[in-house]
Amino acid sequence: MTTRTVQDADSTEWTLAQALVGTDDERDHDGTVPVVATPSGGAQSVRLELDPDWAGADESLLLSAIADAA
Repeated sequence: MTTRTVQDADSTEWTLAQALVGTDDERDHDGTVPVVATPSGGAQSVRLELDPDWAGADESLLLSAIADAA
């Protein structure tokens, strides 16, 4: 399983993990993959749809996607 941890401006650490569901044929038609972002502390987990290479993406892009989904 692919995971990555990022920290936002409020010092919340978000652990991102690609959801292991289905097969490549069941990906969204836009080519994204499901990723769950789980926070440290009291915030709620969010589900993201990211590019398949999300683990290597710039941290600011991941934090922006989390903020948009929260």
